[in-house]
Amino acid sequence: MGVDVFFVISGYLITGLLLKELKDTQGIQFKSFYSKRIKRILPLSLVVTVSTLFVFSLVLSPLETKELSKTGLIASVFSSNLWFSYLATSYFGSENHLNPLLHTWSLGVEEQFYLLWPAVLFLFFQAFGFRKVKLLIIILIIISIFIFLTQFSNNVPQAFFSPHTRAWQFGFGALIHFLPQLKPDYRYTPSAGVGAGLTLIVLTSLLIGPEFNSFAAYAIPPTLGAMMVIYFGEKNNAFSTILACRPLVFIGKISFSLYLWHWPVLVFFQFSNHSLSSSNLFLAYTIIALLSIGSFYFIEETFRHSSIIKQERTALIAGISIIAAGCFAVSDHFRLSFPCGATP
Repeated sequence: MGVDVFFVISGYLITGLLLKELKDTQGIQFKSFYSKRIKRILPLSLVVTVSTLFVFSLVLSPLETKELSKTGLIASVFSSNLWFSYLATSYFGSENHLNPLLHTWSLGVEEQFYLLWPAVLFLFFQAFGFRKVKLLIIILIIISIFIFLTQFSNNVPQAFFSPHTRAWQFGFGALIHFLPQLKPDYRYTPSAGVGAGLTLIVLTSLLIGPEFNSFAAYAIPPTLGAMMVIYFGEKNNAFSTILACRPLVFIGKISFSLYLWHWPVLVFFQFSNHSLSSSNLFLAYTIIALLSIGSFYFIEETFRHSSIIKQERTALIAGISIIAAGCFAVSDHFRLSFPCGATP
C-alpha cells in the first residue's frame, strides 16, 4: 500500500518539474535531470545494498548468500522488479518475507519511470503542444489500467512488479497538474477532500490482507487517496497545517532513507530472533531511525550538495562508475563464496 502512495507522489513531483521546464524553455535538460536523480538516489541505494549483502553474508549459508548476491547485483542497477517478476515471486509469500532486498523492487519501477517519462513527455510536447499533454496522460492511464487488470487475471507477479502495470499510478499523480483549480468560496472542500483521501489510505492499510490476490482490490483506493490528499492539500486547510508541522516535514525529508533501511533491519531481527517481540520492534525501529537520520545528513545531503559532483557530466560518469564498481564487488562476492567454482 505504501508504494501506491509513493508512486502517485513521484508522478506528481517529477511531472511538475518537467512541465515547468517545458513551459519555461520549450525543452528538457536531460543531462541535468538524470544527474540530479543519480545524486539523489544512487549513492544511498548502493550503500544500503552493499551493507545488506555484507551483514547477511555473515549469517546466511553460502547458497543463500549467493542468491541474495544475485538480487543485490540486479538491485544495484534498479532492475530487481523485473527479476522478481521473472521469478514469479509472490511479494507477500512466506518464501520472501526474509529477503532483505525485496523492497528494492519499487526503486526499480521508480527508476524505469524516471528513465522513460521525460523523453515521452518531451516528444509528445514537440509533436502536439502543451495543451495535449493532458490527453497523453489520460491515454497512458487507460492503457496501463487495462494491462494491469489483464495481467492480474493471468500473471499476478507481472501485474505487481512491472513498470507498465504501475504507470497508471504515476499517471494519477501527473494528472493532478491538469485538474481545475478550486474556487476560493469552497472553503470547506479542501479539508473534506484531504480527510477523505487520508481515510482511504488508512482504511486500506488496515483492511489489506496478506494474500497476494487481494492486491488488485486494494491498489486503487490508496492511489485515489494519495491523489486527493495532494490535490486538496495544495489549499490551506486544517489538515495541511498539521501535515506541515516540523516533525512530519522532517520525517518526509528522511523518508527515502527510512524506506531503504527499514526492511533489511526488520528482516535481520526476524532472522536472528525468529519473531518480532515488542522489545525487538522498539530496538529495530530505533536502529532504523538512527541509520536513516545518519544517511540523510552524511550520504543524501553530502552527495546532493557536493561541489565535486555539481557538473552534470561528472555526476553521470560517477553514477556509471559506481554501478560498475558495485557489480564487480558483488561478482567478487560470488567467487569468495564459492572458491574455484565449487558449489555448496
